[in-house]
Amino acid sequence: MSKRIALTFDDGPSDKTIKLLEILDGFGIKATFFVVGKNLEKVDFNAVYSNTLAERKIQSPEKVVDNAKNFSDEELAANCNTLKNQLKSGHMIGNHSMTHPWRKDSQGNGLENLVLDDILKELIGCQNAVYKQSAEREYTPRFFRAPEYHSVKTIITKNNSQLGFVKICEAYECNDSDYDDKSYDSSTSAEHIKNKYIEAFKSENDCIVLSHDSPVATNLVKGVGDALNLLTKNSDGSFTYQENGVRYGIEFVRIDEYYGKHNRLAQGDFLLKGQRLSSSNRQFELVFQGDSNVVVYSPNGVAAWNGDAEIYKAIGQHPCQLKIDKIELTSDGILQVIQRNQPYVWKKEVSSFQLADNGKPVVTHINGTVEYV
Repeated sequence: MSKRIALTFDDGPSDKTIKLLEILDGFGIKATFFVVGKNLEKVDFNAVYSNTLAERKIQSPEKVVDNAKNFSDEELAANCNTLKNQLKSGHMIGNHSMTHPWRKDSQGNGLENLVLDDILKELIGCQNAVYKQSAEREYTPRFFRAPEYHSVKTIITKNNSQLGFVKICEAYECNDSDYDDKSYDSSTSAEHIKNKYIEAFKSENDCIVLSHDSPVATNLVKGVGDALNLLTKNSDGSFTYQENGVRYGIEFVRIDEYYGKHNRLAQGDFLLKGQRLSSSNRQFELVFQGDSNVVVYSPNGVAAWNGDAEIYKAIGQHPCQLKIDKIELTSDGILQVIQRNQPYVWKKEVSSFQLADNGKPVVTHINGTVEYV
């Protein structure tokens, strides 16, 4: 039986990402990239944030890129093109904050030590940067990983109505850098990275691999490539790693598949503009577009279902009269759409809303009955 491995990459996009995508796409592996917003657009740090740079101590250690430094226009344009290529190839984009506040000492000067307003600006800033730079795809991250392992789960949970995260990804089982005895910088060897991947290949359980797609990760591409070249790809798309006569089965998944949230809304979940649900066979996507339309797209990009008629018929208003901001399945089973904080009931007594493998949205009611919408 194959274990599931989610390959995740923090700190990009960078000049390494395109070559990394070539390797992953060559193997048919979908990964998750937790991106930093300032890699996509410039930030006026002193104007945007209430804390000064000195107070935030945002500058990184000597061997790491200065987080208070903006990229050039050419670098930003290249990174934005990379983001579009990541989405086009079917990879998932996560939120890794806007400027990557860095913990420098035991007292902590990272994300959780900022004032609440600045924490939200860090998270919302990255959401907006990805949404804007993903262009016509209008993509908004649904998964968040904090820089440097900061735990801000309580803060985010209390303010999640503004953010729309499905999961705050604090855990990982395999890190390509051992922070206890080795800081991650350009001296981290390809051999070290490869060996960390082999640890994951041999793991008895499902695992998340954390790698760093940063400008200083000079050996990342070679390390990942060397590790994946040790695998044999099977006819069903899974992989096998063999060592000393022992065979290890592997299925690579995106982080949404790893957590099982890729094709359904459960009670308490919601969608914001730019977010989407995928069918479990990955052939269809339900997209909550920036124009408030809800559309299911087939693999060739053709609209297979348009929610305008269904949603607006159910709530009794013409599409021109209502532009929704949120689709929500409440904890008491109400599937509703929201405009300017005003809820409109779509379906009642619902336990889940998902996208079936035939591309049709499906409501499962609390009594177990299933209804196509």
